Amino acid sequence: MDAMAARELVLALAGATEHDHFGKGTCRVPGPKGKPSKIFMTLWRKSSVPC
Repeated sequence: MDAMAARELVLALAGATEHDHFGKGTCRVPGPKGKPSKIFMTLWRKSSVPC
């Protein structure tokens, strides 16, 4: 699965939103007060993936 397919899949989940996190795209779900707080996926660029 490529990054765009994964992004589309997780953003189709109820309540999932996309945010910037230190220059990387993250997908989050709402926390207890309704604020997006729990990161469950981070999209890394190929040049910044740790080995």
